[in-house]
Amino acid sequence: MATKSVLSEHYEKGEVTVKDKDPKADFKDLPDNILVVRVKRGSKVKNIMGFVEITMKDENNRQLVFSGCGDAIEKTITCVEITKTKFKDLHQITRLSVLSVVEFWEPKQPDLDRLQVTREIPTVSILLSKDPLDSSELGYQAPSNKESSPKKSFKRKKTTQRPRKDAEAESSTREKAVKEEM
Repeated sequence: MATKSVLSEHYEKGEVTVKDKDPKADFKDLPDNILVVRVKRGSKVKNIMGFVEITMKDENNRQLVFSGCGDAIEKTITCVEITKTKFKDLHQITRLSVLSVVEFWEPKQPDLDRLQVTREIPTVSILLSKDPLDSSELGYQAPSNKESSPKKSFKRKKTTQRPRKDAEAESSTREKAVKEEM
């Protein structure tokens, strides 16, 4: 049987305030109509990348901002890296910040005080641009050189391990049987 937490035993969750900010605010001199892709924990990478691919093929779209927080940060970075491999020569600026969530817990008993809990959730905003960006900006990453980045080989590597003794005995028995048949 699961035990209730002390907090939920004596308090019930009340008002929740999220101090959210626009991911575009992390970057200066962005056009108002720039596309922001908000990646969430339940987002499917395949769906996001389908949308991004259509958007980035349009020559009018020169910049794109990816944004994710908490559990979605890893997925956000994955989407950015996939985009950078599909569309070469993209400049990148990365910004890290926090999202503040303030929760109020109402007491179930009159002798207890109201609680305020502030949680800070890490967020990432990544600007990708077809046009050059200011390289002196913190978090700037230039497009990767095709010559300097090695091609990954996904071939299986040969091992230097010796076969097990059981396997050696079995193979020598097979070899004797084959010689006897000849």
